[in-house]
Formats: sequence, structure tokens, C-alpha cells
Amino acid sequence: MKKTSLIILCSLLFSGCQISSPKQNFTSPEAQIKGAQANIEEDQENQIAYQCEAGKSALAVLFDQVGKANVGIKEYSFGKQVIAINQIVQGDNKVWLYTIDDKEATASADSYICQGEEKIKWELK
Repeated sequence: MKKTSLIILCSLLFSGCQISSPKQNFTSPEAQIKGAQANIEEDQENQIAYQCEAGKSALAVLFDQVGKANVGIKEYSFGKQVIAINQIVQGDNKVWLYTIDDKEATASADSYICQGEEKIKWELK
């Protein structure tokens, strides 16, 4: 029994695992709530959602929602791609993508014409 305990202890020490008391890893409920709120705020900074308006493109309604000056676009042969919203520029392997009623869009935002009050959501992914 002592030999088994010694082998387990040595394995833990040599594998880089640390044995610590529960008090060292305890996070107060207040700190956990603050941490969760920080994640929510961060997520909200990297997304915007709005109801579409029939007859307008998803891009035109984005301009209406945040102001044309707050949207960066780049033109390609397939249409316009949003590269920045509210001064948050895509990069680090993340791009601005949009969904229509929680389904991935299959057209550029300037070519998608709203049919009614679809929910458009932009996220930096």
C-alpha cells in the first residue's frame, strides 16, 4: 500500500501536476459573476443584431443601424464584404460574418434583399 502511494505521488510530481489545497483554487461567487459579465460584454462588442426591413439590403440596414461611417467595406467581384463595424476591424483569423434568422448567409450583404423582418446578426468569428 505504501509503495503504491509513493508511485502515484512520484508520477504526479514528475508529470508536472500540482497538488494544491481547495482554498487556493476557490473563486468567490461575486468574482465568478463578474467574470461571466465580462465575457457577455466582450461578446456583445463583437456582434450586432437587428430586424431587417423589406426591400432593403442587409448592408443598407447595417448602415442605418450603426451609421455608414462606422462600417468598413471592401469590394470584390462577388460583392461588398464588411471588414469593420464600429471600429472593430477583422483580423487575427477572424472575419465579420452575418446570419439571417440564425442561418449562415449565402450572399454578400449588399446583394441580400430583405423579405420582411428577418433577424440579421453580424459576428466577428
